Amino acid sequence: MWLSLLKKNDYDRYLTILFVKSKFREPLAILYNFNYEIAYITTSVKDPLISLIKIQWWQDQIDYIYKDDQFIPPTPLLRSLKVIIKEFFLPKNLFTQIFTARKIGIELNVFETTNQFIDYARDTSSPLIILTLYILHQNFKEPLKHISDNMGIAWVIIGLLRSFAHYLKQDKIFLPQDRLSFWNVDVKNLTDCTSSHSLIHLAHEMVNNAEEYLIKIREYRSFITKDNMPAFFIGYLAEYYIKRLKCFRYNILNPNLNKNKIYPLLWLCYRKFFFFGKNKYLFF
Repeated sequence: MWLSLLKKNDYDRYLTILFVKSKFREPLAILYNFNYEIAYITTSVKDPLISLIKIQWWQDQIDYIYKDDQFIPPTPLLRSLKVIIKEFFLPKNLFTQIFTARKIGIELNVFETTNQFIDYARDTSSPLIILTLYILHQNFKEPLKHISDNMGIAWVIIGLLRSFAHYLKQDKIFLPQDRLSFWNVDVKNLTDCTSSHSLIHLAHEMVNNAEEYLIKIREYRSFITKDNMPAFFIGYLAEYYIKRLKCFRYNILNPNLNKNKIYPLLWLCYRKFFFFGKNKYLFF
């Protein structure tokens, strides 16, 4: 049930759990479907107040799960989430970090500075990677936090570049305003298919930033093992999408940018997993 729903809602995350042991697939699918629901609120609801109310409702339900073992969550997803929280001893503070970051993102409406943007990227993505490690029964070490933070930031940067055209149609801009201003990007005059030179320069800069965050992982790559690798598959997918952005010359409004075929992505995951330690990674 949750696997099929994840395949529909978040195909990239779905790919990352195809290579984990079968006993972990459903728990990870539950976690990732939860993440999708929270992210969907922040990107689809136009009224910030309603978005905050919805996020707070989810946070309250999670609080009840941790406070009262007898609490019966009101939705199937929350009931399933309660099961994996108890089974894998998932830390509450990681959920709190996600909720707090989402609320800040809603309240800010736009990211005025790059620092605000990076904080948001880290705090919405890194906790999910760490929760994945808990489900995989991996001993959490500080180097894994470093990997999770940098990989999470890179993943969000690439994700928001890939989804820029989609949100532009909704008059939503999630890229930092200071960089938009620096490159003189006139959002109002962008067409559906052609990026301005200034937008291309901005996309190029942000792709380079994502690469730098992935490169920071190199000194800790010895902590990436075959057992915990599925938690970090999004880093390898980020590599793939970086290559794709380069192939499209950083034109993030090109309608073909996100027309990905399943086979290259599946092959990428297969190669990274089954030939672990035998191939060279682009960044880490």
